[in-house]
Amino acid sequence: MSIAAGRDDVFHVVTPLLESLELQQACGVRVLLKLENTQPSGSFKIRGIGNLVKKSHSAGGIKGVVSSSGGNAGLAAAHAARRLNLPATVVVPSSTPSIMADKLRREGATVQVHGAIWDEADEKANELSREKNLLYVHPFHHPLIWEGVSSLVDEVVRQCGEPSCFVLSVGGGGLLCGVMTGLIRNGLGHVPILAMETQGAHCLNAALAAGGPVSIGSITSLAKTLGALTVSDEVFRLLPHCVVISRVVSDEEAVHACRRFLACGVRVLLKLENTQPSGSFKIRGIGNLVRKSHSAGGIKGVVSSSSGNAGQAAAHAARRLNLPATVVVPSSTPPIMADKLRREGATVQVHGAIWDDANKKAQELSREKDLLYVHPFHHPLIWEGVSSLVDEVVRQCGEPSCFVLSVGGGGLLCGVMTGLIRNGLGHVPILAMETQGAHCLNAALAAGGPVSIGSITSLAKTLGALTVSDEVFRLLPRCVVISRVVSDEEAVHACRRFLDDHRYLVEPSCGAALAGAYGGHLRMLISQGRVSPDRPVVVVVCGGNGVTLDLLQQWSKQTGLIQ
Repeated sequence: MSIAAGRDDVFHVVTPLLESLELQQACGVRVLLKLENTQPSGSFKIRGIGNLVKKSHSAGGIKGVVSSSGGNAGLAAAHAARRLNLPATVVVPSSTPSIMADKLRREGATVQVHGAIWDEADEKANELSREKNLLYVHPFHHPLIWEGVSSLVDEVVRQCGEPSCFVLSVGGGGLLCGVMTGLIRNGLGHVPILAMETQGAHCLNAALAAGGPVSIGSITSLAKTLGALTVSDEVFRLLPHCVVISRVVSDEEAVHACRRFLACGVRVLLKLENTQPSGSFKIRGIGNLVRKSHSAGGIKGVVSSSSGNAGQAAAHAARRLNLPATVVVPSSTPPIMADKLRREGATVQVHGAIWDDANKKAQELSREKDLLYVHPFHHPLIWEGVSSLVDEVVRQCGEPSCFVLSVGGGGLLCGVMTGLIRNGLGHVPILAMETQGAHCLNAALAAGGPVSIGSITSLAKTLGALTVSDEVFRLLPRCVVISRVVSDEEAVHACRRFLDDHRYLVEPSCGAALAGAYGGHLRMLISQGRVSPDRPVVVVVCGGNGVTLDLLQQWSKQTGLIQ
């Protein structure tokens, strides 16, 4: 992500447009995900509400911001106000979940509880607006909100050209009106919008049936953030210029779709490598290796022995270059990972009971068939490719105070070390996190050089290298690496908390890095003066291929987090 168009006068970011092979398989058409959940306030709302607050502030005369939304709109209003050093008050009804009130306070807002329902809170917010000369921020109904949200369409057109359809959720109509506005401005009013609602929060569907805005009386759906009784009348003003198709699903269908598909005392930036096309940072290095080897000529295909993130990256890179890919996996490989490899176009060959057996077979195939053997982490071109992550961070935020990352065999660590050295930042500390039972770096540092830990006993199987790359020790004199080890329980707990906080499902291997932030390790380094609180910390969210909601529940039970 980058700040929109490199500008500092907007509060939203240019969000990734990520290809989803899973949804493509379900729909029979190429599907791109516009990841608005990665916005600074956690939703698309910052586009419109940020635009409203910014332009109102520029015009002068407002002393602060007031909103009556305890949801995404309130968070966007609070975030925009904080960015402008304006006070923000959010009036919420007594039914507001404590988690939302806490999030609002973390954004610097004053939370005022008034009344039992939203209407009562909204009346109070309007009253405060008049009394104290505060900007009243409606959750969705304002021309500047629609104007701001329309930037989403501009980005999509720049990123992929004209789409065949937009699919979006509808609450009061802020997102819908913004997308309609953007399509019209781009001469794309003919592009259909599939407007989805849940039964019991279906104010658009009811309005279209009635021929104009009508109240649905009450919100009975679980989807409370779609909770508008009446859709904005702006929808009907724009409707003659657009194609809107309304559909309503049950709460059960919405929840089923959800199932399928940080506390440090310092500013923390998340480098979302889980949004890479192959699902992890691995595509940086392995993509670089495959591409440069292919450009040099002489390879007929790719072979890998990793059923995890490295195998996914190898298969993805091969598919992009129209090369055949074979991934040899042991019989213990979970079906979910084999299926993902096949969806990437790879041939999956099962050989042996453990990774060593599969790896020997992969190397044998490489020699016999003149295939490029792709090691999961050990190759100079892999480290070179991964180092691009550091270049991006430096462009995006300048010099960070620390990198926090997970360590398996050392591919990510060596890449970050390489990038820091190249950028003259070898003094920036790296907090290298592992789980007990997959702690080959920690064991090597204690021994003074690479040693085997014998076996992988951790749940974090994608950290599963018995020995760390010796490249770590070649680079170590020029870098600052701080090794910490956490339990599986801490890693899984971090995954659960990250899912709640940031709406991303990641695996325990990634949870090890997150535990560095959530578990107090980073705070301890700050208190010791080893990490500066004056510059942002970058946490590398390395990937999330080997996880489902069911697996996270299973790991939570195994580690005793839930019964």
